[in-house]
Amino acid sequence: MHVMPKEAAGLATAERERPLQRVVLKIGSRILTDSEGRLRPEGFPAIARVVIDAPDIEMVIVTSGAVTAGFATLGHESAPFRVEERLAAAAVGQTKVMRQWTEVFEELGRDIAQVLLTNDSLTDRRRYVTARRSMRQNEPMSR
Repeated sequence: MHVMPKEAAGLATAERERPLQRVVLKIGSRILTDSEGRLRPEGFPAIARVVIDAPDIEMVIVTSGAVTAGFATLGHESAPFRVEERLAAAAVGQTKVMRQWTEVFEELGRDIAQVLLTNDSLTDRRRYVTARRSMRQNEPMSR
């Protein structure tokens, strides 16, 4: 998820007094979900406020929680081990996680963008460059 400072969003780099510092914030499943796979909605607003209040920082949130948030919905008592079950849980859970982030940031007057990445997106040079360009295209949307 890509979030920029409101005052910097939409400005070309040359128009800014100084370049933005990009910070990647990794938020794990244990922060966003409980042991039964339910999202902890109370944690999202505090994180969002810290992110948008950071001056001159472009924040990229790497969020976990999709598998955990989705496994109970699919009838699993614990996180599945088989790859296809984990992918199905992630597909269900990702919509829940992003819905929560979207609601929280909208309440704070901000839009967010989602960029889906895999390990290949970061290790394969061509895919990495494409992902980086995609994130740069999202900058004006992150107001």
